[in-house]
Amino acid sequence: MTKAYWRSLIVYSLTITLSILGIYAYASFQLGLSEIQTNNVAFFTLAFAQLFHPFNLIKRGAHIFQNSIVRNPHLWASIIFCSALLIGACLISPINQLLELSLPSKEMWYLIFMGSLLPIPLIHFLKFLKLIN
Repeated sequence: MTKAYWRSLIVYSLTITLSILGIYAYASFQLGLSEIQTNNVAFFTLAFAQLFHPFNLIKRGAHIFQNSIVRNPHLWASIIFCSALLIGACLISPINQLLELSLPSKEMWYLIFMGSLLPIPLIHFLKFLKLIN
């Protein structure tokens, strides 16, 4: 791997990490959610941020809605399948007890999707500034 790829990898990782930490802090300190609820928000934010991460890999200058990644039906199928698995983990009793998962409230879902989608525009902005590949 080249220095540029390492730099991109570090920036991708830090962007997702900071997004999750920000959502965690907001859920805990601003909304006053319980520790289990806050952990659930962080867990789902991380999981969905990873599912949405391929959209960060769009080449600089490529149109965000018209590229090979967005048009890949296998990517969309995998996102839907993995999302169903995540929601299923909340609903299946032995799994949700083991992982201490519960189905997030509507307000928590807003946080989860805001936090998991936030890295996409940030990464594309950094690409626009030519700070990463």
